[in-house]
Amino acid sequence: MGFHWYIDIEEKEPRVNLSVGPIEFKNDEGVEVPDLVSRINSAFQSHYDDGRHDTLYTIRARFAPMPSSTSGGGATGATKTAHHPGYTLAKQHRQFLVQYEVQNLDNRSFRLKFATGEHGQTAQKDIAGSHPGQLGGAPPRAEITVKNMANIQPLVMKHCKVTSVITDKPPVPPDIVFIPYKGKNNKLLLLFAPNLGHSQSVPIPLATSDSTFIIKEYYSQKDMVITADQVGSLTEKITYASDDPVRTYEIFRIEEKPTSYASFIGNKLATVVEQLAPSKFSTGASYLDTISPNVKYYYCARSIDRHQNISNPTFIFELELVDNAGQLYLMKKLFTFESTPQQPVRSARRLMAIEPAHLQRVLGSQPLPVGALHTAPQSNSIGAAADSVWDKKFKIRLRSKKTGKKMDLNITFKNTGVTNP
Repeated sequence: MGFHWYIDIEEKEPRVNLSVGPIEFKNDEGVEVPDLVSRINSAFQSHYDDGRHDTLYTIRARFAPMPSSTSGGGATGATKTAHHPGYTLAKQHRQFLVQYEVQNLDNRSFRLKFATGEHGQTAQKDIAGSHPGQLGGAPPRAEITVKNMANIQPLVMKHCKVTSVITDKPPVPPDIVFIPYKGKNNKLLLLFAPNLGHSQSVPIPLATSDSTFIIKEYYSQKDMVITADQVGSLTEKITYASDDPVRTYEIFRIEEKPTSYASFIGNKLATVVEQLAPSKFSTGASYLDTISPNVKYYYCARSIDRHQNISNPTFIFELELVDNAGQLYLMKKLFTFESTPQQPVRSARRLMAIEPAHLQRVLGSQPLPVGALHTAPQSNSIGAAADSVWDKKFKIRLRSKKTGKKMDLNITFKNTGVTNP
């Protein structure tokens, strides 16, 4: 057995009465507030979905403190109900009320009609609060049991395990100064000092043992796992910064013209450390090198900080201590690697014209040589370009994009179009 409950609503403008239900309950059924709200909202939704009314009503509930009493006549709502003696007693016992709020989507004005008895019949007995002033305006009352308990719920949180190497940055290349000795043609003093700043560069190994350090730096800075075979061929840059004092300098020297920094591998001249006292080191250092006069040497150096982080090498210096019959002077310049000859590629279709550039065909600053009448001048007598093309052989290779077949043109430029007037 049980009973059905209906919610009767009267809208003011236009005046429309609607009855939402039935909402079924069992006799002496204990209903939780969330369950009651869910049942009522389901009834509102069904009433709206069936097309029995053109706006949707909803209800929500919240716990609210007991309202405070107010002075003045004509008070309505919660302030009016505060005069009821039941509320005074409840407030003294620090009790609360459950406040239900009913609203519709179109914000229409309405009121709820409270009555008991069979649905659709004249009410047998009005419950408290159905008319202004009745029982002090108290709303319907019920006994509510509230259970406050801990609600521990395990949550699956995103997590990760990170394996990394935390290191400080390797230093930047040092500053190096070369000083010859007066009257000595075989002594050269090298002075070193640390540089400041930071830069992005590709690591340049100068020893086979550098692979371990470079692999660690790529893993620390770029989270890249590389092998020893990849060292020296990567293009990804790492950061070099002067965040620790430099303690050691390594000097590399060769006598043959280098083709790359790899020419210095295995040619370390010296390791220089300036110790001033126990556990106290100087950031500057010097080294006295013994060389042969009138011989070209190629130097570079790098810094090592106190945590054994290695810098990239300096520029390559080409030095020669010239001894000209007792006259001593040092010749020094920065060395640059020879560039690879360019092989320009051009696309062509059907027709192709090959001719010298404009600077190859204009008159130079030198006067033309005087020749005999009706004698053709030399073919290289014109051209203002520094590198003349006249009387030189060139190979031009044509390759089909479709078939891949190749054809070579061997060309020699001759200035045969210039004749004496």
